[in-house]
Amino acid sequence: MQDNNEDRGNKEDNFFTRNNFSPSTELLCFGTALSLFPSSTIIEPSSQGYCSYTLLNTSQQLVIQFRPSIHAINLEISTLARKIHGAWAPVTKSLGVCVCTSPTRLDAYSHTLIPGKPLSDIFVSVSAAAAGHNNRPIKTALFIQSVALFFSQSFNCDHSSTSSFEKPKPGRIGSSLEPRLLLLQERLPDRFRPFVELVLDQLPDIVALPWVLTHGDLNPDNVLVSLVKLEGELKLRGVIDWAEAEFLPFGTGLYGVDSILRHLGRLDPSAGQEVGGRAGLREVFWSELEDQIPKLKTDEKFRESVKLAGLMGVLLWHGIAFDNGALDRVVEEGRDDEEIGVLDEILLGGGIGDYVGLGSSQLTKRKKDSEKSKN
Repeated sequence: MQDNNEDRGNKEDNFFTRNNFSPSTELLCFGTALSLFPSSTIIEPSSQGYCSYTLLNTSQQLVIQFRPSIHAINLEISTLARKIHGAWAPVTKSLGVCVCTSPTRLDAYSHTLIPGKPLSDIFVSVSAAAAGHNNRPIKTALFIQSVALFFSQSFNCDHSSTSSFEKPKPGRIGSSLEPRLLLLQERLPDRFRPFVELVLDQLPDIVALPWVLTHGDLNPDNVLVSLVKLEGELKLRGVIDWAEAEFLPFGTGLYGVDSILRHLGRLDPSAGQEVGGRAGLREVFWSELEDQIPKLKTDEKFRESVKLAGLMGVLLWHGIAFDNGALDRVVEEGRDDEEIGVLDEILLGGGIGDYVGLGSSQLTKRKKDSEKSKN
């Protein structure tokens, strides 16, 4: 379900060409931004998001975004994200204008600019030596602790005091969990199906978990960090792009932790060396999450259900193709090899932790139960 957030300067397949806008639309957006902020300096960043056109107001430290209706922002959700996560989420406002163009209008929004770089850029652009570390490994344990704190905030938040929601309303994904899982069971390659069947078997326990605000695209492009050169310490600065956030069972968003850990390990093999590498970082994450949510320590069934919700998140986010927001097609080998590879790594290979072995053990259990029933 990942949307390959960045255009990375690809002029042949950028936001405007991909959405069939005329060549003049980009100029219309830029002109609209200048008219909204006539005394400010407006620039175009080097990288653009997949679902929007972005400009920077450097004078007022604002991000200006133009989005089609299919990728509109729920301002109530974005306001709640700010109340839950504080400075780790931007303040988002509608600018009250739109660019009327074909095939759809573009609504304008502003977001406070969170200082920092996308995690996806840090290890691509900064080597340990270039950062002045004298080839020392970058320290990531405190960063992972912050990620755990970020997750705990949505669980520990009293939604009744931070939102007008009387009761969390399931969104696009939350209202279709079982149909999507059944589609995955039917169409995913056979080696992944035991994991889907495990989630389907335990779905009543998963949906009985507290439903919390869950980021809809938690990947390294949307996680902002900074690198403290003197200490070589990576720090969490914020999480952006809340357009697809919705209420889901707590733990569903843990797919993002797998995405972060995969990125750290792939682009900097020394990441987490101070705590024993990638496996150590995962232990740091769960230790901090347990400290913030003591029930994870005292209630084994609750902990198991949270991990199963995380497995469900992995299956939904990597098993359903994004397809420019359609979210109605199961990934296919030969067509979606990147996502298939992610599922292979997380569920079957490399063993980054929480889910490896779950599917095979479930399959073994099913076979034994089947044999018992025959006898």
